[in-house]
Amino acid sequence: RTEPITGDAVNNKIVQNTNKTKIMPALGALMHFYEERPQGVNWGGAFGLSINNDTHVNYHGGLSVLFGDTQRIILSGGATLSQVKLISDDYQVGGTIPVSTSAVPTSNYYRWGWFLGLTYNLSN
Repeated sequence: RTEPITGDAVNNKIVQNTNKTKIMPALGALMHFYEERPQGVNWGGAFGLSINNDTHVNYHGGLSVLFGDTQRIILSGGATLSQVKLISDDYQVGGTIPVSTSAVPTSNYYRWGWFLGLTYNLSN
């Protein structure tokens, strides 16, 4: 965002927004890969997609722990690749931008993050 500079009617200062939360809820689906064994706890892999409130698609991949034999509760975690908007390379936080520019220019980038998911197997 921009903030006025005292005594400068031509430029505004570029200020970074505070990160209000590091958690971004999303609605999605995970596909689990595992070898079916008769024990109550099992390990496997997970791959999935989700959409957050900015309607960006997130890609997920990681490991899963499966609890149960037929009806399974699954805890998954791993890496997420998500599209984010960051300040354009032509500008930097703390720099100036002309007052006539209504918004700080941004560009879309892909960034790595983490995900944690709790799912329930809907069928046997």
